[in-house]
Amino acid sequence: NESLIQRINKACGGNTLFIIETIRAIIALYGVHDENQIKRMPIPGTTHAILRNRFFALPEKSRLVMECATVIGEPFTYQNILSALEIDELSLVVALEELQQKEFIVVDSSPFVSDKYFFKLGFLSETISFETSLPRKQLFHLRLAKEFEKEYKKTNDSALLPKIALHFSEAGETTLAFDYWIQQHEYSTQDAYQNASLIANSHKDQLSTKQLCALYIGWGEQAIFQRELAIADNCFKQAVIIGQKRNDALILGAGYSGLGAISSLNGLPSQAQQYLDKAENFLQNDDLGEQIRLQTRKADLMIKN
Repeated sequence: NESLIQRINKACGGNTLFIIETIRAIIALYGVHDENQIKRMPIPGTTHAILRNRFFALPEKSRLVMECATVIGEPFTYQNILSALEIDELSLVVALEELQQKEFIVVDSSPFVSDKYFFKLGFLSETISFETSLPRKQLFHLRLAKEFEKEYKKTNDSALLPKIALHFSEAGETTLAFDYWIQQHEYSTQDAYQNASLIANSHKDQLSTKQLCALYIGWGEQAIFQRELAIADNCFKQAVIIGQKRNDALILGAGYSGLGAISSLNGLPSQAQQYLDKAENFLQNDDLGEQIRLQTRKADLMIKN
């Protein structure tokens, strides 16, 4: 199958020995050549050993660049590496030149855009990642997250949000990652909601009422706006459950208010009224935003019925 051949060739960088060993590993592990069964290209032991020895034969700064590149992923740029390593520019240039000469990386140069670097062999990334310590990976992730964060504050480019969240998460800064995952509700990115939910479920005690409202209420309101009522219903129900566990009046009130809005949209006025009445019992006068939203929903329900 042409697609499988391309995957093997990319992983092996065209190296005949590596290709033969990889095909043998695929046959040994999967027994057939159905690409759908091969979720992850197996790296043969001989290939791993050869690449590992080549990696450790590099000078220290070149090894650091390769370790950093595996954290960033393909493609990576000069500026990415510079931000994560915080080394002087001349040393980085020398390291990149050496890595190109020794065929660890290749560069894609296009007019008017920054050069992009790729691994010569796909197996290099996996091999080097295995040899890089967790604290070092977390340091690189943290520096990258902060660099992307600076860029986001300058440009307000929403495409940077998942990058910031991912790098903070991998750096072990879960609450910072959470804040960036939930900012993506404006773009209705379901993966972002799921990632934020995972953090919320495992770090409930570390998150504030404001953060939990931003996740469940913020995403729920966005889902209503986009008429994704099943998603909205799940968000508001989760808010009520968490509000009950934390005895948090704001989360409870906002959750019941959202459920009332969904019931109204589904043509269930009696149920909507019950939810809105419950919301009113919890929402305090100082929760002005939720109070206004609640009163608007009650007025809308009255007009409709």
